[in-house]
Amino acid sequence: MVLKIISLKGSLISGNLSSAKWFRAVLPAFLAVSFCFFNLWLIRYSPGFGALDIDFGRSRLGSFLLAGLPTGDIVRNMPLFETLFSLALNLEINTNLLYLGPALAIYTLAFCAGCLLRGYWAGILSLLAAGLADSVLVFSYDLEQAVYSVLLMLVLCFMLLLRGERTLKNSIYCGLAIGASMLVRTPLFLFPPVVVFSDWLYSSHRSRAFILRSVAVLIFSYLLLLPWGFLNYSVTGKFNLFDSQRAADNIITSAKGTVYASHGDSRRLAGISENDSAFLFFVREVAKDPLFYALASLRRLLGIFLFHPWLFGFFLAALAVNREKQRLFVFGLPVYFILVHSLLSIAVRYFHPVFYLSAPLLAAAFMPGRFAGPAGECGAVRKAVGTVFLLALGAVLAVEAVVLAYPQRLKTNTFGSQAYAREMRRFSNDRFFGEIRCRELWQAGDDADFYECLDAYSRKFDHKVYRYFLSALASGAPASLPLPSGSEQMKPHIPMDCRIIQMLRELELGAPAAAAISFRDAYALYESGVNAMVLEAPYRKDKEIAMQLRQDSDSFWLNYAYNMLVLWPPERIAKILTALDKNSGIPGGIKLLERVAGEVLAGGEFRGRRMNEAAMRKTVEYLKTRKQFGVAIGSFQALQHRAVDLYIQARLCGAVLEDGILALARDPDATESASASEFLQVQEASYLAAGQTSPGHLA
Repeated sequence: MVLKIISLKGSLISGNLSSAKWFRAVLPAFLAVSFCFFNLWLIRYSPGFGALDIDFGRSRLGSFLLAGLPTGDIVRNMPLFETLFSLALNLEINTNLLYLGPALAIYTLAFCAGCLLRGYWAGILSLLAAGLADSVLVFSYDLEQAVYSVLLMLVLCFMLLLRGERTLKNSIYCGLAIGASMLVRTPLFLFPPVVVFSDWLYSSHRSRAFILRSVAVLIFSYLLLLPWGFLNYSVTGKFNLFDSQRAADNIITSAKGTVYASHGDSRRLAGISENDSAFLFFVREVAKDPLFYALASLRRLLGIFLFHPWLFGFFLAALAVNREKQRLFVFGLPVYFILVHSLLSIAVRYFHPVFYLSAPLLAAAFMPGRFAGPAGECGAVRKAVGTVFLLALGAVLAVEAVVLAYPQRLKTNTFGSQAYAREMRRFSNDRFFGEIRCRELWQAGDDADFYECLDAYSRKFDHKVYRYFLSALASGAPASLPLPSGSEQMKPHIPMDCRIIQMLRELELGAPAAAAISFRDAYALYESGVNAMVLEAPYRKDKEIAMQLRQDSDSFWLNYAYNMLVLWPPERIAKILTALDKNSGIPGGIKLLERVAGEVLAGGEFRGRRMNEAAMRKTVEYLKTRKQFGVAIGSFQALQHRAVDLYIQARLCGAVLEDGILALARDPDATESASASEFLQVQEASYLAAGQTSPGHLA
């Protein structure tokens, strides 16, 4: 009897508590904040992990956009994430906040989506599911995917609002949310017609209001992409709404029939040049054997399922048991997201957003009926969704303004070195511009100040590779130096770059046997972590492509080894190259010699630095006399052309700038009358120089 009374009182108390307005208002906020800090603890401080590994390299293009400075690959990636990320780093926003902001937005929208589906408790269950999903994803955390997930959750919420209220306002908001997501990644490019079709399918009256809603979705979905298209046109001469350079590898390898994404020189694998269209190659290959491509797409669907079998198993079960009449509004986004990714080579990180998109759908599908309630009981949901949307839209419009202003700012900053220096000073906390300032000391031949700058830079930005380089440079036994702590958990290029530095230093010290061992270690890291594919995949085609990519060592020498080599002064580079050439235990090093040979100009310049007479004579004579296949490597036609092009462009750029300075001296208003053709000449020369003098990797 006593137990029954206690149980009855307990149920009454819990019932009163759960119905109290203050409790219902506080509970989702408490859960969201709790999950934020718990998952942050998992990322930063939990035993066995304890590191928020943010890829700071993703802020580089955003830095150049914000500063209005030229770089050769400004349109490689969509602008929203990189620009906001660069701004946050320049404002020195704590990295903890970079995690907490997107996480809090995701939990808020997960609760709102659950509420819109089956009431308050479905929202709570959805929030719990999203928080637990985040606890799984923290061990492979990707900040870009988190920001992208926020925008996808906004799209889902507006789809659910459209399901209940087919208004022009909801259609506009839905279109803007789709457009904002495409400024991070472009998989939703074909999704606006799906929204229109959903509206058409479930509308009882396809009247003028339906037409207005459809037009609004289509216009506002693509409207935000127009500034990006104009930027592409101003830089490349082509109006392009995609980040086609970034997607090229996946486009090419999927055309070849692979299931999993790869790292390597896919263009060389396909036999096409940098100027050839990856999309046209894809179309040609698919047209040859569409059945083969269709079967590969089915294998990718299976691969997606196998990434997270329990998640996609529950998702399929929810899809099967769902009795929602307007099912396309509910499941259309995640189903489309999965299907569109199956068209190209896949990687597990692409599907992080599905965890969050699935949370409200699973909560609504498996919520017991007695706990379900009407969507109207979540009165604050629309305000919460609207608040997140307005914050996101404000950030999007700010980035759009930066994108639109970039061509004009580029014109101004390209013509005047003072303007260039001014922008560099303005972004004094930017890691990329800090690296460029150090590189200017190298170009001036001031090696002591260069290494002092590099030391300060590595300490300020925790650049592990540069710190290791300085230690190796001061060491007579670089093999005894430990790799950066935790390097096995870092991005794979960090330990690889350190092993390359070790190899080069050992060559300089005259230790060829030790250098050969370091080379094997570095190349093993290159194969396993940088130039890799999922070799355990059960598909023959994937293994074939993986082996072909692994056999291509050019990128190891021409990119990674080169970027480490140019940290040395030119006279010491010559010594390293001489030792490398004589070391038979390091195959492929001739590629590095070829690139250096192609970049030593006739006047004795190398990467903008004028070498002293002894270093110039030693380097040039060696590169001219070193032969491969009976021909001096410095005389290869392609290398001669590249050297001549660089020389001519550098001289042309200097001549145009000199003319501009003289004109300005004669007429202070001359900057306004600078011709477009002169600007384009300087801009093209800047892009060429940027392409040939790309900075090293950032840790």
